[in-house]
Amino acid sequence: MSPSTTRPRRVLAGGLAAALIASGAALITTTPAVAATEHVLAAGIAPDDTSYLGWHLETGDAAQLADVWNGLRTDPAGDVYALKGLVATGAPGLAVADGAALGALITGATIVGTGDILLEVPYSITDSAAPGTILAWGTLRTAAPVASGAAPTLGTSFVSSRAVGLAGTAIAANTAAPLSDFLAAFDSYGEDVRYSGYGFYTVGQFPPAVVSSIAFAGDTATFGRTVSSIPVGSTVNVAASQIRPDESSYTGWHEGYANATPAYEVTTTGLSFGNGANSQIIDGLATPIATTDPFPLFTSLAVTVVSGEAFLQVPVFFGPGATFATLRPAAGATAGATGVALSDQWVSSRAIPATSVTPAIAANSPVALGELLEALVAQGGNVQILAFGVLAQSSAPAVVADVSFNGVRYSFVPQLAATGVDQAVTFTGAAAGLALLLSGVFLVVLRRRRA
Repeated sequence: MSPSTTRPRRVLAGGLAAALIASGAALITTTPAVAATEHVLAAGIAPDDTSYLGWHLETGDAAQLADVWNGLRTDPAGDVYALKGLVATGAPGLAVADGAALGALITGATIVGTGDILLEVPYSITDSAAPGTILAWGTLRTAAPVASGAAPTLGTSFVSSRAVGLAGTAIAANTAAPLSDFLAAFDSYGEDVRYSGYGFYTVGQFPPAVVSSIAFAGDTATFGRTVSSIPVGSTVNVAASQIRPDESSYTGWHEGYANATPAYEVTTTGLSFGNGANSQIIDGLATPIATTDPFPLFTSLAVTVVSGEAFLQVPVFFGPGATFATLRPAAGATAGATGVALSDQWVSSRAIPATSVTPAIAANSPVALGELLEALVAQGGNVQILAFGVLAQSSAPAVVADVSFNGVRYSFVPQLAATGVDQAVTFTGAAAGLALLLSGVFLVVLRRRRA
């Protein structure tokens, strides 16, 4: 999909081109700032071009933008042109040596995201003999959506919102041509080539396009939710006696399956479960955690597996009707410590309906955890986290040393109890001789010190 080729398109804020021509304002030679990385939230994008400098919308409804797990979600029903203006309102663009120099910036630009996204670069050609005169200006954009993470080439098709180029190089407005042809058209004037920003364009589409990052001229802007890390701050030891064999009471550690005989036990190395039957050992929260931001809670999850395969488990309620579902990774964790990332594949035991901004997710269908949580949040109301824990299947029983959640590590490894009684140690064989020798050395040293 691509934006309309008939709609007039504003390129320079506040009629900048006309203002420069009318006022005869002196052009100021400007150089790009030092390369930088910035994180841009939806709220940080100005709703219009009242101020051209910085991130703002040239087209679109700011209320439809949203920070999601993997970037900036655009409007599913309308066009969005978000631009980072590199100069103030009324100021000329940044000068480059020639068309080839601008082409080097464009062919070094990348957009990472999902959906149909176009790269946009506003340009102008100014008269060096009459600094207030702009000979040509417009917005250069890719003729087709960019491939995520791939930079355009000189052969990539672009279009310009305005006609550009002198005889022999002229390209009509909204006419596709290779980028190299546009660069030749810029150079045909023999004057200053400038650019005033960079950005992206999306049309209404479902699922909405999501822009994760854009890099241009050495600068990189990233978009999306800021997920706070919840580090482990304490450890709680879970004894065998604290795990109930059934769900007669949901609160606290218990077995979630109704097994005739217990399929779990606590051994010297941790929780051994999935023995002869599927087993899920979960900690029911006395007070469910109700939140519209479940992301940091899920990324706080971790499990240390001693052997076998274990699945993290998180039962939740979601939506106004408090629909119950259990979320878990699509693949189990094996030996070692395993954390959780929003890009990991997870499944829901219940189907999640589509909304105006999120597609439907079928039950037990693997999707990125971030996408799954966005779908739950989009249902409206709070997501209620009811419990957390681990599951092992009888086909692959597991031993788990610990599980972490919300800043607490829960250890299943039995702790040695302190008796407060000195224990006698008996040495035999060579060890007895060594102990006797060492005790003699100790007595000699002690006597010398007393002397």
